[in-house]
Amino acid sequence: KQCSSPRCAPKLLLSPHRIIRQVLPTQTDTLIGIERKKVLSVPVPVYQFRQPARLSIAQLPFKLILVADIDVKAGLAEIPTDPIRASDSWFPGYHWVPVLCSSCEEYVHVGWKFSSPSGGDFFYALIVEASERRNGDGIAIGALGDAVAGAIEVGMRAPGWMVSALAKAI
Repeated sequence: KQCSSPRCAPKLLLSPHRIIRQVLPTQTDTLIGIERKKVLSVPVPVYQFRQPARLSIAQLPFKLILVADIDVKAGLAEIPTDPIRASDSWFPGYHWVPVLCSSCEEYVHVGWKFSSPSGGDFFYALIVEASERRNGDGIAIGALGDAVAGAIEVGMRAPGWMVSALAKAI
C-alpha cells in the first residue's frame, strides 16, 4: 500500500535528480535481475532482489530504485538493525536499515538506507512498482513535478515486526 501522507509522497522520496543511474555491485546469490526503465527519458536501473533465506524464511522479492538521498525526510524513521544481520547486504560494503514512513495511518516500508560502515557514504533503495500507465518500454511521465508520483508507487505496508521495532526505538 502506498502512503497517502504528503510527507511520504513518491515525488518527495524519488526525486529524478537523485536517482543513481550507474549499476552498483550486488550480492550475487540474491539478485534476480536488473532491468532498465525510462524515467524522464533516462534509463534507470530497477534492481530485483529476493531476501536470502538466512535472513528471512519468506524470501520476499523486492524491486528497488536507488537514490543518492531523499529531499524531504520528515515522517521517515530508520529501524535499528542488528549490525551482523545488516552487514549481509544486497550491496556489498554497505550495511542496511529499514526505512518506514511513520506519517501514515498504516506504517509504510519505503525501503532501506544503505550506509558504509566507515561512515559518510550512503544511499537509499526505495521499494518501487511501476504503474500500468506506460509509454513504450519506459515509465509514463506527466509534468516534471508529478512524473515520478504518477508513474511509480513507492513502498509497501510495513510488517508488524518493523512497527514494533519502531515503537521500541522511539
